[in-house]
Amino acid sequence: MAPWSHQHILEKIRWTDSLFSIRTTTDGRDFIAGQFTKLGFQDKKTGEIMTRAYSYVNAPDQNFLEFYYVLVLNGTASGFFQHMQVGDPLLVQQQSTGFMTIEELPQDSHYTNLWLLATGTGVGPFISIIRARQAEKRFSKIILVHATRHNNEYAYSEELRTLASKVPQLDYIQITSRDDDGADLIGRIPDLLSPGALEQKVACSITASTSQIMLCGNPAMIKDATVTLQAKGLQKNRRSTPGQITTEQYWVEKRA
Repeated sequence: MAPWSHQHILEKIRWTDSLFSIRTTTDGRDFIAGQFTKLGFQDKKTGEIMTRAYSYVNAPDQNFLEFYYVLVLNGTASGFFQHMQVGDPLLVQQQSTGFMTIEELPQDSHYTNLWLLATGTGVGPFISIIRARQAEKRFSKIILVHATRHNNEYAYSEELRTLASKVPQLDYIQITSRDDDGADLIGRIPDLLSPGALEQKVACSITASTSQIMLCGNPAMIKDATVTLQAKGLQKNRRSTPGQITTEQYWVEKRA
């Protein structure tokens, strides 16, 4: 197991009753925008370390670490994080990992469009990627799609709208599945991909020859969206066989 770094909470942001972000001190670590690490705490009775994987929301060059999370029902680790306050200590695993990065995408110059499709807290790694500003150098169009159940769950929306107004390549689209107002589109990402509603919204087509797609969030969304994209002729991106669909899942609380 990778060793732990002892950090402290600098700031805690409450987006809703169940959605939070925390910023911590940093140890000057190296990571790539889009990667994740593990946060944890030690059980005082058993000595065990309870952990959960969280993506970095901050860009690598920012002087703090930031994580966005949802409270998991009966989740020991996320329940602990709910009560953490500014100044409290926090364990952050020193190792960073994950392939949800721009660097892992095929380098072919004909890929001009980058689609970042997220549900819920799955938007976290994409915020890190956008904050890092590296994607702008490779893609002529970047579409960030954030789908939530309710329209009060668009964390970071003010920052993302500001960036979209300043970065010509960036489109920021909000989708809600349960509220009928306050969003750009209503429904689920896979259902909006199939008839082309997302493509029509941003006037950009998804094709195997021009598009790279990154999916993060609800496993059901990832599964269904992948099927829909494969029907359009896109394939999963692997190091051995480069394609157009990149996904990653790490929704599990576990002991270290």
